[in-house]
Amino acid sequence: MTQARRLAGPGVAVLIAAALFAVLDASGQSFWQGLVINLAIFIILVVALNLSSGFTGVFSLGHIGFMALGAYVSAILTLPLREKGDYLPNLPDWLAGIHLDNQLGPIPVGFLVATLASLGSSGAC
Repeated sequence: MTQARRLAGPGVAVLIAAALFAVLDASGQSFWQGLVINLAIFIILVVALNLSSGFTGVFSLGHIGFMALGAYVSAILTLPLREKGDYLPNLPDWLAGIHLDNQLGPIPVGFLVATLASLGSSGAC
């Protein structure tokens, strides 16, 4: 079997998934978009757990801790200041005044900072 033929199956699957995601994005139905996003997050967690436990036989939930830490940092840093004051009144002043936002929306910058925080906590940096 040639290399091109071996990659054709996954390539077609990626194209079909991209088309479905584009249709979902164009539909504007936030319920289904949120459902697909949560499903994708759970698939990532399951595949990570399968890689660590399924192939090595060592049961570890460390990757879930790093994902939770990244989600927590991203949520705090991208929450609008008014809502941050309402929901989290006891934050330190330096953290209560931070709102990461840019033209692409709050997610890319918050994602990068949360990734760096997770990597820093793991000792990988």
